[in-house]
Amino acid sequence: MAKTMYPAMTNSPGTELSADITVAATTITVINGNALPAAPNLFTIGSDETAETVMYAGKSGDNLTGCTRGFDGTTAKGWATGAKVARYLTAYDINTLKENVEGISTETINKISAKLVGDLPGIYPVGISVFSLSAADSEAWKSAVGHSGTGDATLVETSKITGDYVIVQRVTFSNTPGVTAVYERTSLANNSWTGAWVKLVARSEFDKLGSDVAAHLADYVRQPAYAQTAGTATAYTVSLDPAPAMLPDGFGITIVPHVDSGASPTLKINSNATIGLKKQDGTAAEMKAGKPYTFRKVGSDFLASSGGEGVKINGQTEVTVKYGEPISAGDPVFVPFVRTPVAIDQPSQNVRDIAPHPNGQHLAVGNQVSKYLSIYYKNNDYAYVRGTVNVDVASMINSLSWSEDGNYLYVGVTDAPYFLIYKFDAANNTLTKLAQPSNLPGYTVNSVFVGGGIVVLCTSQSPYIHVYTPGADTITKVAQPAELPSSWVVSGAFSVDGSMLALSLASSPYLMIYKVSNKTLTKLANPATMPTARIAIAFSDNNHLYYGIAMNAPPFNLGSYLKSGDTLTMNGETRTEGNYFTKLTICDIKKILAGIVYGSSSSAAPFNASTYGISKSRIEKLPMGDTTDTGSLSALALSPDGRYLFVGASTVTPSLRAYMNYELAYKITSAAGATGAAFIGYAAENGSANETKKIMAIAK
Repeated sequence: MAKTMYPAMTNSPGTELSADITVAATTITVINGNALPAAPNLFTIGSDETAETVMYAGKSGDNLTGCTRGFDGTTAKGWATGAKVARYLTAYDINTLKENVEGISTETINKISAKLVGDLPGIYPVGISVFSLSAADSEAWKSAVGHSGTGDATLVETSKITGDYVIVQRVTFSNTPGVTAVYERTSLANNSWTGAWVKLVARSEFDKLGSDVAAHLADYVRQPAYAQTAGTATAYTVSLDPAPAMLPDGFGITIVPHVDSGASPTLKINSNATIGLKKQDGTAAEMKAGKPYTFRKVGSDFLASSGGEGVKINGQTEVTVKYGEPISAGDPVFVPFVRTPVAIDQPSQNVRDIAPHPNGQHLAVGNQVSKYLSIYYKNNDYAYVRGTVNVDVASMINSLSWSEDGNYLYVGVTDAPYFLIYKFDAANNTLTKLAQPSNLPGYTVNSVFVGGGIVVLCTSQSPYIHVYTPGADTITKVAQPAELPSSWVVSGAFSVDGSMLALSLASSPYLMIYKVSNKTLTKLANPATMPTARIAIAFSDNNHLYYGIAMNAPPFNLGSYLKSGDTLTMNGETRTEGNYFTKLTICDIKKILAGIVYGSSSSAAPFNASTYGISKSRIEKLPMGDTTDTGSLSALALSPDGRYLFVGASTVTPSLRAYMNYELAYKITSAAGATGAAFIGYAAENGSANETKKIMAIAK
């Protein structure tokens, strides 16, 4: 039986939802009901791959009733006021047309066996078969000859309705066009016809319907295309089916870039000429990966008509924050970072190093007195608790590092055996000491760096570095690099992509960089501009290397090198502090800022820990207040998500401090203004005070 087909609307005029709807709503109100056909029919909400098709049973003015949500395999969901609505051509329309036409194909029909009727002459079946049957009105019944359905043949379907009447439908064929026409007539049981053949539909009508559908599918002016791009950031490509032979004015297409756009992007559609993508003002389009953008061809350009949630702003990123007051979508906002102390159990004294676990829930702390190694776990947002693990490693701890998978803790110590490996059970907060690896250095391990599939031990004596590969419950020594440091390592860091290892040395040259490839270190050329004093270093998430002067050699600058492939280039922008940088640590804070936390200290002054925000190559001190306390700073670390700062000190109690970084969004038009903003932006959602919502943030 043929499936129901629904009428279309010329040019598919659009309207919008006049109110929010839920996933269960069956009555939907639009702004202009005249943009949709009479019920029953279909309409589409949205215009990309997340669109929903809805069937409505009734229509009264602007109200669509008896709605079947998520029709034809689409997904029903809630939609906001203003969502686009139109009677577009849907998969259901095409598939139903295809099924209805194919329902009369010879391939399907010839698979059905004929059934004989007892009270008719046994020569004429009820059912479907192929006969040599004349079209003449006066022709008597003909016998079935089992024709194949091609050439001069007729397909006949008969249907008994009473003991005296049979409905006969005839589909005629010829070799060239295939189906030529469909007819219908009725017959009495005595073989006399009650009327002439009546033509229901001709081949020309089939052909016209097919050509109309093909033309509609290829009409990218009235029905814009949709495609994911390929190619490059400056030369996008898409392939459409059917392929357009030309790109006339008004040609429409919605693209979803696979990468952020570069300078002056272009689009090539199938084999047509490459065309520039422009904003409405004629300047080059700027697009973000994964967002839909709609363009129309006007003259020699594609001009943007919509998409991508508005114009892309360099540095703009969607982030989730807590609102400090009621805020409406679109309100300009500012977000200050705030730091507050967090409770943490105290070790015996004199913290030597701190290593947050990659899971963000655990913390390894090494100290100098009594039990040397402790594991802490996060109890809640405002407390870290020391677990039952308190391991006496029988030597002073110099360095703690977790394996890349977080399953092992590597410990560098002052006395023999100089290096230890512990296996970590996060579920039970336990450490299990493993057997000592072979080929360990024979002297103090000052620091351990992990990344790029290797483990690097830095020692107090030449050759100063020793390279290993991690394995199950051990590490294995591999070949040393051809060029080795000329002095002991002060600080080190792997780039986030693991392709580079940077080492800060105690004497000139103060910086040495290695390429990491196939678990091998190869010395790279020195940057054109080298540091002139000892530095503390750390890589940011965008693979830029940040440094701070780590010895009493003013000016105490904080600066960066920009990484490009195997090359580091010093960035001219620096910031100056009042004391040297003992430690430097970086992590991602809400995606748009990498937080540089540095600690400065001296034996005669309290330590000071401040935070900078970085965006691209800029460095800005965040107005969240310095963390200042007594004692000499000995350790500094940020949790992987940047939310917690851990500070270790020597000679004083408490020797371990923890702080939580958090943020609240406020309207720039509020009484507080934008004072103390870490970054600004605009609200993406309505929300009340203390609700967690999305904003589009722009680095300050």
